[in-house]
This record gives sequence, C-alpha cells and structure tokens, in this order.
Amino acid sequence: MSQLSTGAGELLEFTSSPSLSIPDRKPEIPAKDQLVIDHTGNISALNVYLDISHTYIGDLVVKLDHIVYTFPLPTMTSLLLLDRPGMSHDAEFGCDSDDIDVLLSDTATAYASDQCSMDHPAIRGVARPDHQLSAFNGEAIGGLWRLSVADHSDADQGTLNNWRLEPVLVSIPQTLPGDANGDGVVDVADLGIVGANFNANNMQWVSGDFTGDGLVDVSDLGILGANWGNRDLSGKQSMQALVLNAVVPEPATVEVPLLSEVVPASNTFFNSPGFYGIGDKNAPFKLKTIDFVNIGSEKETWGIGNLYYAQAIPEPATLSLLATGLLLVGRRRKMK
Repeated sequence: MSQLSTGAGELLEFTSSPSLSIPDRKPEIPAKDQLVIDHTGNISALNVYLDISHTYIGDLVVKLDHIVYTFPLPTMTSLLLLDRPGMSHDAEFGCDSDDIDVLLSDTATAYASDQCSMDHPAIRGVARPDHQLSAFNGEAIGGLWRLSVADHSDADQGTLNNWRLEPVLVSIPQTLPGDANGDGVVDVADLGIVGANFNANNMQWVSGDFTGDGLVDVSDLGILGANWGNRDLSGKQSMQALVLNAVVPEPATVEVPLLSEVVPASNTFFNSPGFYGIGDKNAPFKLKTIDFVNIGSEKETWGIGNLYYAQAIPEPATLSLLATGLLLVGRRRKMK
C-alpha cells in the first residue's frame, strides 16, 4: 500500500498481482482475486487500474464487488467495469484485439469499451468504465474488494496480471452529525452552509458534506434534518467526545445521548409524548419523555427522537464509559 496527501483527501493505492488464469468460455467460473483492506476513511473518489493479458478482449466481462461485513448481514456494492468491450451490432463478438492496460476513472472523457486499438494493448491509458465508480462514494474503504474477470467465448485465453484500487479518502470528523460550523448546535446556520454548497463537489465536513463522499446533496440534508436541534456536551465539544478518559476541566453539566435512533413502528403510531425511555431503578437517570415526530399516516409510520441524561459535575473529573445501550418502554395504539 502506498499513500500520499491531496487537497481533497488521502490518496492510497492497494495492489494485487495474482497472475491468475482466466478460464476460457466459462463465465460461470470467472477468475477472481480479492483485496482485504484494513484501513479507515470514506471514499470520495475511486480509480481502478487493470492489467489483463488476453487475446480477443471482446470476450471479457470485468466486475468489481465491495463487501462489508456488518451485523446482522453483510452489505455488497457491485459494479460492472467492462462488459464485452467493442460489442455492437457491427461487431457482435466485441473487440478482436488483445490486452488491457488501463486506469479506469470517472473523470476520463472516452469509454474503455469503445477502444479497440490494433496495437497492443487494445485498451490503454485512462478511460471511463461502463458504469461510474462513484457508486462506491461515501462507503468506508475497509472490507473485502473482489475483482472478477469472466470469458464468454472460446478459442482465446488470458491472464489477470494485476489490478489496483486508487481511492481518495476523507475522514469523517468525530463531531455532532449535521454540525457543519462546529458550534455544538445543529441549527439554521448549518442549514445555510448546506444550502450554499448544495450540489457542489470536492466538499468537506465544514462545507456540509456529512457523509464524506465529497458531495453536498440530499443525503447530507437528511443527516442535518435528523439531528436538527441536537447539541453537544458543552456547546463547543461533541457529544460523541464522551468516551473513555474524557476530561471535564471545570464544573459543568454534561448531556449524555441515550437515544438517537429512527424507530420503525409497524402498524402502530406513537402518541406524542406517549413514548418513554426508562432505566433500571439503580441506573443514574430518571424517567425521561421523548417527543416523537410522526411522519405520514400510513400503517408503517416512523418516529424520530432524542433522549438525554443530564448530570452535574461539581468539580474537575475524568469520565469513564461504563456501558451503552438503548432502553425503550412505550405506550402505543393500534392504527385502524
């Protein structure tokens, strides 16, 4: 893995050189190679380099998968990079030239599949994939990346020599979601920042890009809306900063977020304020009421709300995180 810094974020390279034979005319068992990446950061741009030796590249279909093992089920994003290059009504078997040595990038002007040079390699330089790599933007780089190369016709053979991922990563600040200006409150000032940069690219957190995909769009507006009115620990520091060994340097009152979830309510709706969060009788907080916002009138209704426990700290202290969890007990009423 190599690494360098750019103005837009952290540019890395992850390379594999499998020298893997591609089974001839066996699309059901493509050549597969994988990279397991243990690195943090979210993708704001991605290029993919391919080095494939193969006679008659029109036989080939190349696909990239990104698998993240999350609980309870893994998630996967799949993208078709090349699909029988050169295939058309005039060339029903695709490009009849040899070899691929190309960097696939969304910023290129020409499509790789439209290249078919009689000089080798047939596809070269920098070119666009069949489908945009921006499909991976916003995803964490970590997990399993798998490249598949399938041969769909006989008489020609080849090898996956090597391939490389070139992601540009941005780090998501550990701060209050939706708080663009860092003042500890998600409010109209943050909405103004998002609005001023809406639909812009190459953006950062302070510009309203809360997902880390380099764009300010409806997903960032959703994060801001979901956290509207939320506050941090002290008005200047993040609620999420309440972790092991967090230091409170002077007398203060901190608010610990006990609940910040979107709650699906199948065939029910929440009376506001008819949904409560409670703790065990020995827990250091009292019964709190959550005012849920009801959206829509369909049977599948969603509510969103936040629950805090406020604790006065009379003198300087170091906080230790003992446990986390959600405690929900509610009153609900069937919808007709």
